[in-house]
Amino acid sequence: MGCCVGLLAGDVPEARLAGPRSPRERRWPIWVGIRLELAPEAMARLRNEPRAWVPVRVALDEASAMPGRLRIKGTRGSLRSMDDGPSFTVVLESSASVLDGAARFHIENGAEDPMSVRGAWAAHVLGQAGIPCPRQSWASVSLNGRPVGLRGLKEGFDSGFARHAWPGEDVVMAEPRDGADVGDALDVKEDGPPETQDRVDARARMTRAWRSLAEAVAQGGWDAARPWLDEARFLRFAALEVLLGHRDGYGLARNNYRVAFVRGRFEWVPWGLDTLLESPSLPTWPSMAGTMSRALMASERMQPAWRAALRQWGDVALDGEALDAWARANDEVLRRHARRSDLGAWRSGVEELRRSLQARRDFVASELAMGVPADAIEPGGTWRPTGWRVQGVPPDGAAGERHEQDRSLLEITAGQWTSSAWVAQVRLAPGAYRFSGAARVDGFRSLAGARRDGVVLRVANTAFRSPSLQEDGDWKELRAEFRVGEPGSVVSLMCEFRASAGRARFDRASLLLERLE
Repeated sequence: MGCCVGLLAGDVPEARLAGPRSPRERRWPIWVGIRLELAPEAMARLRNEPRAWVPVRVALDEASAMPGRLRIKGTRGSLRSMDDGPSFTVVLESSASVLDGAARFHIENGAEDPMSVRGAWAAHVLGQAGIPCPRQSWASVSLNGRPVGLRGLKEGFDSGFARHAWPGEDVVMAEPRDGADVGDALDVKEDGPPETQDRVDARARMTRAWRSLAEAVAQGGWDAARPWLDEARFLRFAALEVLLGHRDGYGLARNNYRVAFVRGRFEWVPWGLDTLLESPSLPTWPSMAGTMSRALMASERMQPAWRAALRQWGDVALDGEALDAWARANDEVLRRHARRSDLGAWRSGVEELRRSLQARRDFVASELAMGVPADAIEPGGTWRPTGWRVQGVPPDGAAGERHEQDRSLLEITAGQWTSSAWVAQVRLAPGAYRFSGAARVDGFRSLAGARRDGVVLRVANTAFRSPSLQEDGDWKELRAEFRVGEPGSVVSLMCEFRASAGRARFDRASLLLERLE
């Protein structure tokens, strides 16, 4: 799983780390006290010009105040005025040992992530997975002697971050402009020594490589991009974005990310981790916005690797026991420093995260149990759907599984108004398919006014269906042919019974999915 760069690196069980520890596995404080001192003229300027940089003096814990600069941070929903609890970006004139040598950091107001619990947990998880990510924790903040309360504390994206993320490497870091993607304009982040020709050349190489990557993907898809990125690392990054429901990240929104150019290859850095796990039912094969994520999902060669990554990293990102251990370790520190009201809000944030995590875990597990291998059926191949579950059984009806004369049956007994089905979901590659199986009906009585009733095999939310079986008798084979157009489409196969009386039975072993082309 790579090395941990999260909040509690020393508390990660050795069994959860794959490979040796690295120099970037250093401590970031769980809590720090921060005192901000702004002159009256600086306060006035921030009220009039929220995005202006102003001088500030910053004291960390009990150390003497250091000079630096500060500005209000945020966009759209998270931007707050100077008198309405804003977030801040702080840049010190020299690095701070208490922040593991960082000189740039952010103080978060929690507008979209109350108490910054989700962002800090995500940073911890991404660190465990070896994904370069800004470390996050908490600070008790005061401004000109007035307590502000417990706030999120996030590492900045600067040379200090690069030193611990890629130790010993010559790194060019950049922030894409709003909505930018591969090949678009980049804002290079430089805060180190005076500019040298080597740095100028490195930036030029990055710009050329960024354009070359865009051209290669446009012409040849995912495989053409391999010279400019580490395939396994991007796969891990993309899978964790989806597992954590980072709907405002690179893959799903082409937003909130940074890039680093290291040894001639690009690495994606997650950013803005405050909108996570808000939709438990986000598909594990979603429609992507980011060019590289779209290319990955469209690559037939990478589909088995995507499934494997979801399984592997789902056990890390959505591990409730690991969340509990992380929360206990942080709580032990915060309860010694945070005000009671802040600690209560923090604990409420943890509890909400715990519920969201469990809901997401349950949904991902159900998706991965859909019969995911079906998308790898070759033309002429077959696959037997699994994970059948019944839906829509009326109170006066019944459904169940049973054995009869060496057959395993899926059975539905109708009530007075029945529209019930056994359903199995599969994820399919584009192509033509046939869903077939044996069924029989006894004692069928139609639904008054129904246009279509009886026993059918069909594909949910489409017009693809078999002829209807309504006459009592022996087993009959039913067939429904259909097409899939989009890669990774989730299809619900239905063994349906619509009736006002009677019993339908489906031979489970005979239910088969064939790829025709």
